[in-house]
Amino acid sequence: MADPSIPRPPAGPAAAPARSPRRRLGAAVVLWTCVLLLALVACTGEAPLPGDPLRFSTGQLPDPVLAEPYRGELAAAGGLRPYAFRLESGALPPGLRLQGGVVVGEPTELGRYEFTVAVTDGNLARNVRTYAVTVRDVPVPTVRIEVPETEVRDRTTVRTRIEGARDLRAIRLRLTWGDAPVRLAEDAPPASRRSDVALFFEERDDGVAIDLAVLGDPWTGDGDLFAFDLEIEEATRLSLASESELLYSGRHAYRSDRFGAPRSGPDEEESATEDEGPTSEADGDGPQGDPEPDDDPQDDDPPGAGGSDPDAQVPTPPDEDDAEGDRP
Repeated sequence: MADPSIPRPPAGPAAAPARSPRRRLGAAVVLWTCVLLLALVACTGEAPLPGDPLRFSTGQLPDPVLAEPYRGELAAAGGLRPYAFRLESGALPPGLRLQGGVVVGEPTELGRYEFTVAVTDGNLARNVRTYAVTVRDVPVPTVRIEVPETEVRDRTTVRTRIEGARDLRAIRLRLTWGDAPVRLAEDAPPASRRSDVALFFEERDDGVAIDLAVLGDPWTGDGDLFAFDLEIEEATRLSLASESELLYSGRHAYRSDRFGAPRSGPDEEESATEDEGPTSEADGDGPQGDPEPDDDPQDDDPPGAGGSDPDAQVPTPPDEDDAEGDRP
């Protein structure tokens, strides 16, 4: 029989045994190992496997643009970190240098350049790869004119954008719609929402001339230029021819574009006709033109010889009696 003086343990679920410090340390090590592996994959894009050979993981480098800041990163995978990169042979474009695993700088000369880079790892393993880049000139900005390609019957708004601008200073634009039944709306002429530009326009019978100058810092990037409305006198499909002159990055460039519906009508047929070459007489279908003159002097008949022309007049020799009567 139990002694009533000894206290009994309270009833309820059994208490869980406390974890040992060694088990908690092992779980923390596994957790930190997973975190480090995830960070490694995020940084390099690849997780090195045991025995994975050292190699380059960068395929091609982007092409630099003349006089613009450049950054091309070289990456390696496999082997044992840390990696070391150096220029093995060839030459980088003037103005660029290999700094660690990154090609940086501002190129100063156009052209195509090939160079070989070597990478080594912590095990002194080594790999090489040849890269080629072409230093290109600053691309010409693109002028985009938003015109409906379908038939328009009512007043329509024409919007103009610039894309890929680099230090843009000014634009001179000539828009032509030919004999289309449209005209510039008097209450909505070309205007820009930007406060750092000056815009001038001149309406013409078959289009409009627009000059835009940047007053503050030059533009770089994409953005809206201006907009205007066209009054549609009768249903038509708009086709605008664009001639633009751009001043950017210390350069002048000219563009010719067409926006809206494809051009059609008598002008296109006449242009196609003018492009056709002369038809050969051997075909029998073309017009018979004047024969080309013979430039070879050896083929020309001497005066009075008559040649091969059956209608030529051959001079008649004088009569012998008349010749004797004329003698002294």
